Amino acid sequence: MGCNASKTKNRAVEEHLNDKANTFLSLVNVQKSPVARELLQAWTHFVDVQNRKIAGGKNAESPGATAPAEVWATTENNPLTHHSVDQVGKAFLEYIKNDLSQRGWGGNFDYKVVGVATQGFLRASANIDTGHPERPEEVSWAVKIHYHSSGPG
Repeated sequence: MGCNASKTKNRAVEEHLNDKANTFLSLVNVQKSPVARELLQAWTHFVDVQNRKIAGGKNAESPGATAPAEVWATTENNPLTHHSVDQVGKAFLEYIKNDLSQRGWGGNFDYKVVGVATQGFLRASANIDTGHPERPEEVSWAVKIHYHSSGPG
C-alpha cells in the first residue's frame, strides 16, 4: 500500500511538472511568443552541444555554429509588455527544471526582465551539471533576448 501510494504521488508530481513545462511550449508553438522561441532555440542549441561533448565529439561545436549570447526577438510590429515577458521567463523556469530532470542533469537557473518604455530584455542563465562522470565540472549557459515593448503591461 505504501509503495502504491508513493507511486501515485510521484506520478501526480510528474504530471504537474509536465503541465508547467507544457505552458512554455504552448507559448512557443501556440501563442508564437518571439521571446519564448528565441529562448527555446538558444537552450536547444546549448543542449545539442552538450550532448555532442558527452558523446565524445572533439568538435562538438564547429566554428560559425556558436549560438549568439545576445539576440533581438522579432517584436517591432507587435511590441510586448514587460509582464508578458516575465511570464515567459517563469514558464521557461518550469520547462528547464523538467528538462534537466528528464536528462538526469542538475543545476540552477535564473532569469531577469529589465525594461524601459519602448524596449527591454530577458536575460536567462544557468549553471548545469550534466552528470557525466568524465566531465564533472559545471557548464554555464546564458542568453540575453531584447524585445520592443509597449510598457509594463
